[in-house]
Amino acid sequence: MVVETVQNVMASIEEVTTSGRPPLSGTPEIKQAIRICILTSKKELMACTGKETAQKDASQALLDKIEQPTFWTSLAEAHTHLEPLVITTNATQGDHAHLDVVLIMLGNLFYTYCDTIKYSFKNNPLLIQQNLWSMFKCNYEHMEQRPVDKKLKVAFMEYLNAVGDISRCNRLIKFALRLFLIVPNSAMIERVFSRFGTVHTKLRNRLHPEKVRKVVLVKANIDCVYGTSCH
Repeated sequence: MVVETVQNVMASIEEVTTSGRPPLSGTPEIKQAIRICILTSKKELMACTGKETAQKDASQALLDKIEQPTFWTSLAEAHTHLEPLVITTNATQGDHAHLDVVLIMLGNLFYTYCDTIKYSFKNNPLLIQQNLWSMFKCNYEHMEQRPVDKKLKVAFMEYLNAVGDISRCNRLIKFALRLFLIVPNSAMIERVFSRFGTVHTKLRNRLHPEKVRKVVLVKANIDCVYGTSCH
């Protein structure tokens, strides 16, 4: 009986998580399913925990806590606080999560967790033009391996003040494109290494490394274009 009840609980949870609704909207259904499981099969659930007294006491304490309304209130509050962090983590770990995505997600976290009424960007000393130019100069010289000149500084200042024609300075445009093409995570590389393990197996351990590399690149391109569900 307990197995059937637990299966019904898991089916309810799966239905909520795959329905396309926000996770928090499914909390009442999950809450009801788990409570029914506890009410109808509490003894069976306790029996599954083991024979030792410490295990039974821990299980009883957990079941008592789940039955309390404050447990679900705290769970909803935790969900509200953690959901923006989860969304940010998933977005910034994407294969094509460039620096503009990171900037947007960090800005979203700022507006989510900070008191934006009391905080003013105008009072931030890091955002004055001279400091912005210093940061730009440092990054430009490090990435391009050459010094900045007066023309580039004029173009940068005109961009900050929204005056002039930025298209006249190709160096500034090319640097911006290069900067925003950076993917600041290693998730894609880790997935590629995982694919190497699925291609170069014990049964196929005589494959040449170059052959393995080409197969992995083809699979990665298929996943990128058509998604992982097509094969």
